[in-house]
Amino acid sequence: KRIMPILATRGCPYRCKFCSNEKMWGTLWIYRKPDFVMDEIEKYIRDYRVNFVEFYDLTLIMRKDWIIEFCQKLKKRNIQIEWNVPSTRGEAIDMEVARELKTAGCTNICFTPDSGSEYQLRDMRKKVNLKQITYAIMSCAHQSINIKVNLVIGFPYERYRDILQSI
Repeated sequence: KRIMPILATRGCPYRCKFCSNEKMWGTLWIYRKPDFVMDEIEKYIRDYRVNFVEFYDLTLIMRKDWIIEFCQKLKKRNIQIEWNVPSTRGEAIDMEVARELKTAGCTNICFTPDSGSEYQLRDMRKKVNLKQITYAIMSCAHQSINIKVNLVIGFPYERYRDILQSI
């Protein structure tokens, strides 16, 4: 594949204990208009024959309306490209979003719950709803999108039962 890295958003509004984002960039999440992202992707296709876009965003999918508009505009412009989501939380992903992701060319998505333990999530200041992220993962699996899940094992004060809950 001819891969091009790209950023459609910047930042993350969360303050997870282990992340440097807050200290480096603050907690502002800023998104580019989908049309500007489309223009950039089309330029890469035209100039470099790119056929895969790898998003490097910390949290690409934060707003349901933004990701749906992005996917629909990819299809409307008939941009035939595969792409991935390297890191996302999942609050904005449901069956509708998963379907849009798949039909717009998303092949891989990485969820970052970081733990399956409510106790551990509170300690990490992660603010993840495990039921919602599980639903988001199942929605993407239903659409046959490749899924990766990031978990932190060995966080300070983590208990054995927290590890088992993550597994």
